[in-house]
Amino acid sequence: MVSIVTPTAIKMLVPPKNWDTWKGMVNHWPSSIGMRAMITRNIAPANVILLIVRCKKPLGAIFNFNCHPAVLINDKYVSPDYVGTARQYVEEAIGGAPAMFLQGFCGDVHCHHMFGTCEHARRLGTRLGKAAAEAIPRLIPARAEPFDWAFKTVDIPSEPMWTQAQIDDAIAERRRFIDELKDDPQAVWCAGMNTPEHMSPESRAQGVEMTITYFQDLARMLAAGTQPPAARPITLGAVRI
Repeated sequence: MVSIVTPTAIKMLVPPKNWDTWKGMVNHWPSSIGMRAMITRNIAPANVILLIVRCKKPLGAIFNFNCHPAVLINDKYVSPDYVGTARQYVEEAIGGAPAMFLQGFCGDVHCHHMFGTCEHARRLGTRLGKAAAEAIPRLIPARAEPFDWAFKTVDIPSEPMWTQAQIDDAIAERRRFIDELKDDPQAVWCAGMNTPEHMSPESRAQGVEMTITYFQDLARMLAAGTQPPAARPITLGAVRI
């Protein structure tokens, strides 16, 4: 048996009316594609699936939170980051059975203490782990279909080839940011990218400079008449548990 939110409950979900509810988790930057997770004050409930065997004992749990485990991304440690601490709380809540963490699609959603310390990772993991553990008693039992999986390859259409004007604009925008760093070493926002404030201004400039080479390569492709593929095949997999 699997305890999980049922499809009926999913259909009843509604968007939050008050954005402040989510302030503890997400900080909305001045762009629709710029979001940064902040596992700080009032974390949203984690998604949890509890697997139970016939004797009613938990076989394990799967929990999900869409945020890069990147607190210790620039440190000397080989670490599970905030995920390790979160798993400890979930496993304790299910009698020591293993807990599996799924990151999911998070794009540019980063933890608040990116480039942080071990204590930061433990603190964020504690808040996430407690939220997931608190959700377990409220799970709704549901009879699962037999375990199954499927794979399918689909073609994802490519964007049209950029024009030279678009390429020039993209390079100029990045050049302006590099110049801005000379007057404002705290600048972090460039062309929809949030360069980590923990990096030195020189490192941020170097990182943006690297992206300029991509557009220069694109300009050479355009001049040579090279066209990108009309579509790219992507293989998708789904597992029913």
